[in-house]
Amino acid sequence: MASELHSAWQKLTLTEEEDTIVACEEEPSSELVDQVALCLLGKLHTQHKFNVGAMKNVFKNVWKPAQGVIIKDLDWNLFIFQFFSKTDKDYVFNEGPWAFDGCILMLNEMTGLEQPSEVVFTTARFCVKAYDVPALKQTYNFAKFLGAQLGAFVDCVEDGLGGIDKSLNFRVDIDVSKSLRRGIRTVVGGASIWIRLKYVKLPDFCYACGKLGHGYKSCELFSEEMMEEDLQYGSWLRASPLKSRRRNNEADLLEERKLMAAYRQRRDGSSVRTKLVFSSRSGDGLLDVGSSGALMQIDGEGNPTHSGDAVKRKLADSKRVGDTEKVRVVEGSSQGVDSQSHRAEVAVQPRLNQ
Repeated sequence: MASELHSAWQKLTLTEEEDTIVACEEEPSSELVDQVALCLLGKLHTQHKFNVGAMKNVFKNVWKPAQGVIIKDLDWNLFIFQFFSKTDKDYVFNEGPWAFDGCILMLNEMTGLEQPSEVVFTTARFCVKAYDVPALKQTYNFAKFLGAQLGAFVDCVEDGLGGIDKSLNFRVDIDVSKSLRRGIRTVVGGASIWIRLKYVKLPDFCYACGKLGHGYKSCELFSEEMMEEDLQYGSWLRASPLKSRRRNNEADLLEERKLMAAYRQRRDGSSVRTKLVFSSRSGDGLLDVGSSGALMQIDGEGNPTHSGDAVKRKLADSKRVGDTEKVRVVEGSSQGVDSQSHRAEVAVQPRLNQ
């Protein structure tokens, strides 16, 4: 229907007045800009009719956005998804792909200056798992290299960089018109190796040609003489979901991060704690002890802390982006007005994922 309307518009002859270009210099309000930033444009990868109402209900129930979502029809198979928090929008955009009735939902972010009808949908964001990756290649850069072979690399799933694991996980925008890659042949240590690939939340696809959008029985490459075991693709391309955030698995994940952080601290020699003494005498500008808490001054900045509290600050001379220094008061308190010193522990605390 959309293509027929487009063809009809192409045949129209515009009048001189209609063909005159006029400009509007109005600047959008900041409120509208913020609203557009929380929107996604989407369409299903199908040419067949579908139940729009059912589609909306399915996605709302699957996503369960904390702040809600409004789904509006812009045209046949063209929708705008209005979210009300960046967290909800990012979850939907990055944790797919999502599908309705076996058809993948393609999503694009918006600038607010594009015409929705002119937006071309060609890709879908997948989380890909690369298996049997050599230990020294389980890095962000190698994930980026693999992702570039599949499409437009987005990011590496952080949980996969906690150490040596059975798979290297990354996100990539894949052209839905192409066959799914089953693996990548590359060279490591002078030898050719085969990296197997699997896809998280992989919807229906053709086992004959490896493309999304149809089944193998309706594929031109499939014939009745073919046996299912002769098909070049199969359900084995589907990967298990990423680690669940349920409580029982969250404890394991936190333990892994703790161990990796401790290892990196020992490796970098940054686990040594030093003792700092801050004068509590009034008039020297270093520490002001009051009834509500102590005010420590570190590098010229006051940090109100209670005894036993912890605060973090970015290291100005850190060589690694994201390092912080953790400061915890261990002696003295807001009640210790007469005390002459305050003692604190200071330790470099690197990012848990690098």
